[in-house]
Amino acid sequence: MKIIIVLRNPVDRAYSNYLHAVRLLSEPLSFEQAIVYEPYRKKMNYAWPFLYVEAGMYYQPVKHYVTSFSHVKIFMYEDLAKETFLTELFDFLEVDRVQLDIFCKHNVSTIPKHPWLSKFLLSMSKSKLNRLLLPIKLKQCVGGALEIVNTCKPPQLQKETRLYLQTVFKNDMESLQQLIKRDISAWINGE
Repeated sequence: MKIIIVLRNPVDRAYSNYLHAVRLLSEPLSFEQAIVYEPYRKKMNYAWPFLYVEAGMYYQPVKHYVTSFSHVKIFMYEDLAKETFLTELFDFLEVDRVQLDIFCKHNVSTIPKHPWLSKFLLSMSKSKLNRLLLPIKLKQCVGGALEIVNTCKPPQLQKETRLYLQTVFKNDMESLQQLIKRDISAWINGE
């Protein structure tokens, strides 16, 4: 068995995770409020995607994989943009190299301009009547166009929140750096 792990700066991953929840209309709190309420959420057995900070504590899970399995390849999120990424991946998997376009961005974070419109679109996609009356192609075109019109670029993560999270993740990232023998000082220092 071969295991591939891709790690992202835990601060950026947490905020991206939060923005995804906002886009799906499942996160009513601000990012800062969600971080404060995370211990309560954990106690109340909230699903993993709502534990933004805990999900970024990589050291223990990565250590478990590295010590339990012999074929583990760890990539950093930044590695995905390198020309050598696919070569390293194919070599690790011991498969033939093929040409892939991996440099196109997918799933870029956005938030709804009008949550009510997003809620309406979500309810329409679940409506049985809608499924019966409208051709699939038309629904996809109209729904996709409305979704594009209803999205906007999310706000930047507040500097104070970034600094706070860097301190929260610091010890875990330092342990991770030693474990995987990769320089992640840019993550640790917030560069």
